[in-house]
Order: sequence, then C-alpha cells, then structure tokens
Amino acid sequence: MIDTVINCSWKKSEKFNSLDAQHQSIIINFITTSSLQIYKQWIINSKKVPLEEIIKISNTMITSATKAFFKNIKEATK
Repeated sequence: MIDTVINCSWKKSEKFNSLDAQHQSIIINFITTSSLQIYKQWIINSKKVPLEEIIKISNTMITSATKAFFKNIKEATK
C-alpha cells in the first residue's frame, strides 16, 4: 500500500525526483514512519482524540517537516 501511495504521489513530484536516492529514502522513511507512529500512538491512547483531528495534526507536522527538508536541501546545494 505504501509503495502505491509513493508511486502515485511522490514519484510524480519534480522536487522529489530531483533528489538522489539517499535523500529520497530519507524523506520517504520519515513520512511513512511518522505517519504510522502517530496512528499507533492514537490507538495506544485509546483513540481519545477524534480521528479527523489526528489527521489534521499529523498532516500539519509532516507537511511542515517536509517543507523544511526541501528548504534545507536547496540551501545546502547552493
């Protein structure tokens, strides 16, 4: 399932495709691990926070981190 999502989204991204394989691996690993850990923690916490809120929170955190990652990569290659 994760490979399908990556192939349908990230593999179509010009920014992502401009990265070398090592950096692609770092960002994909971060996104997948973070997403799964947030979901796992939500279950451990007995799903007390509404799922819609968890989705918004995780989306905000992962999107912010991903933007920072690409910004740092861009600055490092100047």
